[in-house]
Amino acid sequence: MTLRDQSDSGADPFLDQPTVSPDASPPLLQQTLPAIGTLVDRYELKREIARGAMGVVYLAWQHDLRRQVALKMILVGEDDQKTRERFESESQAAAALDHPGIVPVFDVGTWQGRPYFAMGFVEGPSLLDLLRDGPLIPERAALITRDLAIAIGHAHQKQIIHRDLKPANILLAEGDKVRITDFGVSKLMTGSSDLTNLGELVGTPHYMPPEQAGGSSLPISAASDIYSVGAVLYAMLTGRPPFVAASPVEVVGQVIAKPPMRPSALIPSVPRELEVITLKCLNKKPENRYSSAEALAEDLGRWLRGEPIHAKPPGVLRRTQQFIRHHLIFASVSGSASLALIAVACILLFSYLHSQRRTVALSEEVTTKRKIIEMQRGVISRLLNAQVDHLSDGERRNLRMEILAATARDLRNSQPDMALQLSIGVMAIAKQHDLKLPADVTVLLRSLLVAKGVDSRLGDLAPAQLLILAKQQVASPMSVEQLEAFGVPVQNDLDQNPDRSNTGDGGQHQ
Repeated sequence: MTLRDQSDSGADPFLDQPTVSPDASPPLLQQTLPAIGTLVDRYELKREIARGAMGVVYLAWQHDLRRQVALKMILVGEDDQKTRERFESESQAAAALDHPGIVPVFDVGTWQGRPYFAMGFVEGPSLLDLLRDGPLIPERAALITRDLAIAIGHAHQKQIIHRDLKPANILLAEGDKVRITDFGVSKLMTGSSDLTNLGELVGTPHYMPPEQAGGSSLPISAASDIYSVGAVLYAMLTGRPPFVAASPVEVVGQVIAKPPMRPSALIPSVPRELEVITLKCLNKKPENRYSSAEALAEDLGRWLRGEPIHAKPPGVLRRTQQFIRHHLIFASVSGSASLALIAVACILLFSYLHSQRRTVALSEEVTTKRKIIEMQRGVISRLLNAQVDHLSDGERRNLRMEILAATARDLRNSQPDMALQLSIGVMAIAKQHDLKLPADVTVLLRSLLVAKGVDSRLGDLAPAQLLILAKQQVASPMSVEQLEAFGVPVQNDLDQNPDRSNTGDGGQHQ
C-alpha cells in the first residue's frame, strides 16, 4: 500500500468518521511501541505518521534498497488472535493486488513477535485533505472518481471488496493519481476470508451502503464498493458526505431509510449528468447501481468527453409522463373527445399508481423502522463496549450512562420516543446503583415529557418521581432484554457476558 504523512491532520467530523471494526483493539501505550530509530529488520523507523484500529504506521528507511517506505505494525499483543488474523488478511489482500491505483505491499514479516508489513510511501495529500478546502470542480471530481473506479474494479476482479472506501483512504500522488489504501476490513467475495460475524457493522457509516449498514439481508458485494465510490464523488461535488447527522446512530438510520439530497440542491452548479451518475451509485438497491466499477468508470469517461451518459434510463413514471405528454399533444389536434378520453385514462392511471406506491411505501416503512432500531442498538452497544475494557465496574456504569445520555440528546428532535426510552434507562441505572446522573438528563427528560403534552409543572418533582411519571408516558416501554441490547445494565452485572466488540479508526491506519 501507499501512504503519506497524516500525523498532523485532524479529520473533519462530517467528511470522515472512524471505521467501525468489530475486533479493533484499543491502542497500546506509546512506551509499548518500538522507539523512533529502532531497526525493525531492514527498516529504520523515522517517525510515526498514522495510527488506526489495528496498527501504527511509521515512515521508515529500507537500508538494503535505500528507499523510504511506510511500515505498518500491529498494535495488539500475542493473545489477540482475531486481530492478528485480520492484520494478516489485510496484508494478503493488498499484496494480491497489482495495480498503479492501489498501494503495493513490498514485504511482510514479524519483529519481536509483532507482525508488520512494508508498503510504498506517497508524497501527496489524501482526498480528505483536499476536501477540507471545500468541494472540487466537477471535472476534477469526475477524473478522480473515474480512476478510483478503475482501481477498485481491479480489486473486484481479484475477488476482493474493500468495504471502507472514503476520502481518508484515498491518497493522491503527483497529478491527482489515485492510490487506494487501507484494506483492513476488506473481504473476499467468496466469503472465506471474512473475519466478521453475521450482522456486525463494518466500515464507516457516512460512506457505507444500506446492505452494509444492516438495511437489507443482501450480501456485501462489489456493488457495495460502488455505492461508497458514489458517496466519495458526492463529497467531492458538495464538500460533505450524502448523509450528515449528530451521531453514528442517526447516520446509519439515514443510510437505510432516507434518499440522499440531490447534489445540485447543495451546490447548484453541479452538472446534471454528474448528479445522475452519483445518484445511480447511491441507489438503495444494489441491482439498480452500476453493474460494475468498470461500467461506472466508462460512464464518467463519457461525461468527461462530452458524450451522452448511460445512467438513468427513463423509469416507469418518466415513461408514463412522456406517454401522457405525447398523447395530450395528439389530442389537441384530434378533437376534444380524444382529449377527454385520455384525461380520464390519466386520472385512473395515476390513482392506481398512487395507491400501489402508498401500499408498498407503508410496508417498507415498517420494515425499515425495525431495521433501524436493531442497527441503532448494535451501534450503541459497540460505542459503549469500545471504551470499557480497562475500567472498573463503577467506571463502566458511569461511562455507559454518559454515552447513552449523549445519544438521547442527539435523538431528542429526530426520534423523541427513542430519546425518552434511553433517558429512562439512564435514570434507572443511576437509581439502582446509587450513581450520580449525567448532566442535564433530568432537564432532557422534562423537556421530552412536555413535548408529549405532560403538564409542564415538573420542576418540583424529584428524579425518582420524574422517572415514574416518564414510564407512565411510554406506550411501549422497553423490556429489560431490550434495554440490555442497548448496553444498559438494568438488573444483571455489566460484564457477566460482555460483548467485546470495539470501534476502530480505520481512517488513519493504512
